[in-house]
Amino acid sequence: MDRYFAQLGLVLGVTYHSDAVLTDGSTPPEPSDTRTDYVPTAEPGHRMPHLWLTPNRSTLDTFGEWFTLLTPDPVTWEQQTTAPGALHIEPLPDEHADRCGLSPHGALLIRPDGHIGARWRDRPPSDATLHHALTAITRSTPP
Repeated sequence: MDRYFAQLGLVLGVTYHSDAVLTDGSTPPEPSDTRTDYVPTAEPGHRMPHLWLTPNRSTLDTFGEWFTLLTPDPVTWEQQTTAPGALHIEPLPDEHADRCGLSPHGALLIRPDGHIGARWRDRPPSDATLHHALTAITRSTPP
């Protein structure tokens, strides 16, 4: 009976491999044998895990009808040229950077569905990094 109801991995562990996800070349985590265990990860294509941003606000509270950029360094990323559409930049506490595979200047781009669309481990490679990422992700999704 436990195995029948232990489906958190099937519900929260869904991973996308498509043009709507920009990979960062990292090795994805090994799936569990049963595929019923949920293993939180900040790999592109996976659902963004729950992390506390403040005592009363979670990463899950930042998602909506917009793209969200989570970064320990919002000032650097706010200088990026972005594509049309809503983008919210949210500070990610330093204690979560390593857990998300980020340096103090890295960032995660979260799609409106709560899945990670892109991850930059360090500073943006160019002034148009966000623009290019948002354009690539939004062009690959059907209207």
